[in-house]
Amino acid sequence: MKKQYFLGLLVVAILHTACSNSADAPMKEGISPEDLLEMQLQKTQDELAKAQTALAAMKAERGEIVHIVFFKTRTPIDTAAFLAALQQLADIPEVKRFEAGRFLSFRDKRALEDYPWMMQLEMDEEDYASYQQHPIHIEVQKKTSSFMAGPPLTYDYRVK
Repeated sequence: MKKQYFLGLLVVAILHTACSNSADAPMKEGISPEDLLEMQLQKTQDELAKAQTALAAMKAERGEIVHIVFFKTRTPIDTAAFLAALQQLADIPEVKRFEAGRFLSFRDKRALEDYPWMMQLEMDEEDYASYQQHPIHIEVQKKTSSFMAGPPLTYDYRVK
């Protein structure tokens, strides 16, 4: 939402600048009003392309993040209901990739076997706050709370 607002303001500013500059400029000899408008439009499109490139570079600099959550669940657990609740997170527009799975034991003493379930999401870093506040996320938290034996653990990292 914030980036769309920013881009909208940028377009308005560019159009305003282009129009105000042309209104004050004297009519060039041999150039029709249509040609003048075409030139102004091309200039505005060039400036918009530069702004979009700058915005894409800023976004790429921040990159995507991976959001991992480990769940300490009660036993027994209704696996289908728990996974169905988590799967709803994939419907949040900011979520690019969703995975959930059960712990596999390879007898590694360092493993988080007290947390039998995990999920992993990928999204743009700038979308993390809106993901956290999204109504689907809040509803999933409510639906899964009855399955929890303790608070979940989270781990986030940036990927380029």
